[in-house]
Amino acid sequence: MNRELRLRPGIIKKLLLQKSATEGRRVTYDDVAKATGYSWNTIERYANARVVKPSGGMIVSLARFFGVSPDDLYDTGDDPEGEQAAVA
Repeated sequence: MNRELRLRPGIIKKLLLQKSATEGRRVTYDDVAKATGYSWNTIERYANARVVKPSGGMIVSLARFFGVSPDDLYDTGDDPEGEQAAVA
């Protein structure tokens, strides 16, 4: 079975909020862009689901920045926390 891997809906915004709370400051797309080497525009497009199929390199960079497993960024089809409803 060859499944297409997509970003979990709303995951970048959720992780931005969590990292902001942890660091005690507002973490922005610009912070993510500078740390990952991707442009602000690219980060914004993924965060707003205008692009949902990132490269493996992008997933690794995002996971490293947010301190999560790359698997945490992928949409598995199950929506345990209601993230899709929150984005809609």
